[in-house]
Amino acid sequence: MYGKFIVALAAAAASLPSPLGAQTVKIGLINSYTGWAAQPADQAQKGFDLYVKEHEKDLPPGVKIELLRRDDTTNPEVGKRLAQIAHA
Repeated sequence: MYGKFIVALAAAAASLPSPLGAQTVKIGLINSYTGWAAQPADQAQKGFDLYVKEHEKDLPPGVKIELLRRDDTTNPEVGKRLAQIAHA
């Protein structure tokens, strides 16, 4: 599911006019990298990283994907704040 989203997002970015076509698409991931949920979050992060590495060749020329990792410290309020900051 996430993979199709990443490829679609990169394809949309590549369809922009040529000066903007060669660019980096940044995707934010807010997860619990500390606390009791750290191990599953770390495994999920490794899965995202592996997927991006394996499918870089499927991206349009000049488009790169950068995953921005943020830790919500297993606190929903921190996750909400991080999402609101990123959206602003």
